[in-house]
Amino acid sequence: MSKILFTSIPKCGTHLLLKYLDHLQFPCAGPHSATSYDAGMLRYVQKMPENTYTAFHYPWTEALSNVIRERRIKVVFLYRDPRAQVASRLHFLRRSPEHPFTQFMDKWFAYPDEWLLRIIRGFEPEALAAYPGADLVAHQLRPPLRRVAGRWRRLWPGAAIQ
Repeated sequence: MSKILFTSIPKCGTHLLLKYLDHLQFPCAGPHSATSYDAGMLRYVQKMPENTYTAFHYPWTEALSNVIRERRIKVVFLYRDPRAQVASRLHFLRRSPEHPFTQFMDKWFAYPDEWLLRIIRGFEPEALAAYPGADLVAHQLRPPLRRVAGRWRRLWPGAAIQ
């Protein structure tokens, strides 16, 4: 067995996968319960022992790319039909009124039409300046699936990333 890094976009089945892997007793190197990405996450990947996995919504970075190559970590990119991902995300946000992203969206956009458009299209970085408070939820305002998958695809040309 190898070291495996599972990465995904939120609401694409990461937690379901974690439950399944736990059931199989496949050892997790961490971080099972992290709520946001930070520099410490890279340490988990750097220190992964053989025959373990890590799973998170890892954004592509040059540093992460280098560690993956040097340590020969296998990467599995989880994705889901974008329509299902958007519906799941919208449902999650409406059930989470205390979530910073929900509060941001409530303040600036009408539910559900404008929410759907913003979740689907994301925000261009220069457009965020028009929305005070956007810096608090910037990680939730990433570009849509197509661009995120494209960054991972550039890392592994020829891989089956759609």
